[in-house]
Order: sequence, then C-alpha cells, then structure tokens
Amino acid sequence: MSLDLASIRSGIAQTLSAIPEIVRVEPYAVQNTAANNLPCAMIFRGDIQAPQLHEADTQLGSFDATVTWTIRVYANLGSISDAQALDDVLAQRLLSAFDGNMLIDPNGPGVVDESRISFISPFMQEEDHPALWICEATLQTFSIFTP
Repeated sequence: MSLDLASIRSGIAQTLSAIPEIVRVEPYAVQNTAANNLPCAMIFRGDIQAPQLHEADTQLGSFDATVTWTIRVYANLGSISDAQALDDVLAQRLLSAFDGNMLIDPNGPGVVDESRISFISPFMQEEDHPALWICEATLQTFSIFTP
C-alpha cells in the first residue's frame, strides 16, 4: 500500500462531517461559500516528512510518513462572545475527533496509523468581512506504507 493522500483527505473530511457544529466540509479549498453553509471546514495539505534516502526501513519493506494538514473553519458570527463560545466547543470536538485511538481509514485499515491535533488557533475576525470568523487547526497524520 502506498501513501494514499486522497484517502487520508477523504477520511479527514468524513471525520469533520461528524462534528455537529460544522455544517459543510470542503475537502479542497473553494473561493466562496453561501452564508447558510457556515460554519464550513476546508482541508489544506502541508508538508510531508518521510525517511531520507538510504535510511533504515521502519518495518521490513515499509516506510513511514508524517503529513501536516491545516483545517480552516469559517463561521458567520456576530460578536467576539459568539466566537469564544463556538471556539470552546469546536476545540473540544476537534481534539476528541482526532486525538484518540480512532483511526482515519475510510477505505480500509492502515490509511492512517495515528493522528493528532497539535495546534488550534482561536476564531479571528476576517478584516475585509467583519461577520466572517476563521479558526485554524493543525492536524498531523502518521502512516506506515509500502512504496
């Protein structure tokens, strides 16, 4: 099995879809979304860290990779107190969804062996659109794969 980034992204989207406060999940970035689709989460892939050439295999014939993902949640909120209230609930939901023994594997075992939310920013008001607030979470996934 190779490192299947599309399946990992799909699994992250599926996990986010189970969070009741998130109305819509976009696996890829979109330019605009209607206000009735907010709060909306979008998934962005960051760096991939894999073994260097000629490093020892982690398992016979297998390698491991850590992929960093950014989850952005966009919400239409009226005040800072609304943002803080949603912030508290959403942070807890994200931590619970990705930081446990739950595996992200929409297409069978082994797509992701471990996941961890390593950072969550509070909701910040968008400068150009005062009713739009954005929260970012950093998710790291760890996978063992066979090239």
